[in-house]
Amino acid sequence: MKDVLMISYSIGGGVAGLRSKALIDFLNKKGVNVKAISCDSKLLNWYLRIFLSILLGKEKIVYFSCGPFIYSIFFIILAKILFKKVIVDFRDPWSSNILNNYGKFGKVNNFKYNIVVFLEKIIYFLSTNFIVCTEGMYLEYGKIFKKNDKIILILNGYSFDSINIIPKDKKNKEIIKFVCIGKFAEYSEVKAENIFNDIKNKVKTPFSIDFIGSNYTINAKVLKKCGILQYSFFHEKKDYPDAIKFTSLCDVGLLILRDENIEYGTKIFDYIGLEMPFYSILNKNELFFKEFNFFLFDFKNQNFIVDSADEKIKHYNRETQFLKFEGILY
Repeated sequence: MKDVLMISYSIGGGVAGLRSKALIDFLNKKGVNVKAISCDSKLLNWYLRIFLSILLGKEKIVYFSCGPFIYSIFFIILAKILFKKVIVDFRDPWSSNILNNYGKFGKVNNFKYNIVVFLEKIIYFLSTNFIVCTEGMYLEYGKIFKKNDKIILILNGYSFDSINIIPKDKKNKEIIKFVCIGKFAEYSEVKAENIFNDIKNKVKTPFSIDFIGSNYTINAKVLKKCGILQYSFFHEKKDYPDAIKFTSLCDVGLLILRDENIEYGTKIFDYIGLEMPFYSILNKNELFFKEFNFFLFDFKNQNFIVDSADEKIKHYNRETQFLKFEGILY
């Protein structure tokens, strides 16, 4: 039986910890013993537990879920000194986010960007495998490192088989229910306005838009500008299972990306797992559209159920993606 030490800031509840929690469950099924170190209290306590676990633990494989990013460098060095196999999983594009200013207007901090690229190169050099979760990250880091022999693409996905989702009839809808889990106009008010206007002008039947955990002030401002605030409803942030159950009763998922060539986000996988189309205004030349356009909502045909897509949907199940860890973690 293999033993793996997993270092992850969060395990479970929130979006950030879902990948780690799902991976632990998957590895347990494969007969792997996983010791997970998450940040349950203060950072210093977490760092101490990581240090002692790497130094004294029997595990020969250490898996780092990033971000946060900066802390990992010191512990990766420690693990290498102790001749341990280091697997680094970048859930977000660290340097690319800085270069793109996190999707916001303003001057890019080139000094910070160059420092982060230097640190990423160190992490890549020391790692046994460098995991990324989008094709854009795979291509971008291949350019940064000038090689990609250690880079492995393992997508995020959906993993809510245990959640009791209520089946529903989506035909002959009297009202079309759009839904967004998490941030929306927070990413881009301009993109949000264009999407809202599309809904307003292209939907010929009554509709509603539900927001789960979205910022009311930012989104309501754009909705009011588009004249559809009265059709929108805001709900507090829900636990993941409750958010999925609520979303399953809707018809079309909404999302906005800051960078359509680098990011996929997590919403898209939830919508796919629910066999639900999504809507966004996308650049057809970018990687996100090329990967997910099959699931894009068509206002004319009103395709509320993704038709005959079992294999495509299965491809985005987390367990399907985690099979790529064979020979790495199990």
